[in-house]
Amino acid sequence: MFVSQKRSVLLASVAFLFLLSVFDITFFEEDIFERFGKQFVNEQKMKEISGANRAFTVTAQLQSEIAKKDIQEVLLASRRGKVTLMRSDSSNIRLDYTITATGANSEAANRRREAVKVEENIQNGQLSLMTKANGKSIDPDYVSVDYVLSLPDGMKAVIQNEDGTVRISGVSGNVSASSVSGLMEIVDVKGELSVKSTYGTLYIADITGNVDLVSRSSKVNMDHTQGNLVLDNQSSTTYLTDITGKVTGKTQYGSVYFREIKGFVDVNGRGTDMQFDHMQGDTQIVSKAGGNMTFILPKDEGYTLDAAVSGGRIQTLLPLPIQNVKDSEYETHMSGIVGKGTRKVDIRMKSGDLIVQGK
Repeated sequence: MFVSQKRSVLLASVAFLFLLSVFDITFFEEDIFERFGKQFVNEQKMKEISGANRAFTVTAQLQSEIAKKDIQEVLLASRRGKVTLMRSDSSNIRLDYTITATGANSEAANRRREAVKVEENIQNGQLSLMTKANGKSIDPDYVSVDYVLSLPDGMKAVIQNEDGTVRISGVSGNVSASSVSGLMEIVDVKGELSVKSTYGTLYIADITGNVDLVSRSSKVNMDHTQGNLVLDNQSSTTYLTDITGKVTGKTQYGSVYFREIKGFVDVNGRGTDMQFDHMQGDTQIVSKAGGNMTFILPKDEGYTLDAAVSGGRIQTLLPLPIQNVKDSEYETHMSGIVGKGTRKVDIRMKSGDLIVQGK
């Protein structure tokens, strides 16, 4: 009988604990849903308030013209706006800009618009154009500024943009351009070009001059350049086509496509997929830590190939011997002549596959 009483007490305790846990879970779920509901309502209210604060929009178009004098370089920085850089039709520097401001009413919107000023600062031959509102950085949630900067020939431009767009065309002078989370188009530039794209999209074409290209997690297309290219590619997808000049540099992760490069190519890769097509100069590639490589070698252009791979395979339908070498840094080798053998192709790869195709 004593055992029966203990069993009854134990069963009752278990049942009580089970009911308590169910109650606790139910209460906890209700608390979660209640907090989530309040958060959702608060977010909706914030959106409504934010929308009401931008109910009215006003714009103003302004212009500033500055004599060149001793100015050698112009710096323009922007955020979330559109920047256009073009050639000036006079010897002066001209900045056309459009201010767009929002507010809860027309008075508030106009007040924000009137507070915006482009400050001009000249120091050591550089003209800096900085946009401020009451001496502080503008709030891009309520104010945006689009710029058209016109420069005379021979003047250097430095363009810095974030979360916006940049269009550079038809200028004769050195250009330095950088963009974060934006879109850039740079075409028909006669001069040295230094460009950096981070988390963005970049198109470069018809450049007469050397190019220094830095790409971080971006998509890049570069076409028809008469000059040398220094490449610094990281976690990006980059297409290089029709470059008259040598290509040097490094690439880490991502992918790079080389086509119709007329100068010497000397690139170090790490974990990068690379493809080479219609190369019209000598090519020297060192690839480490992964990444596959494809070479398309037309017979009518002619190549002398020397390839060595470790930790990967060499695949080809060309009548070139593939040899396995023991006790060597590179265990698989392939060498031979395609067509007349005019151009040299030297490849060293680790931890990746090499595909060689003929045309």
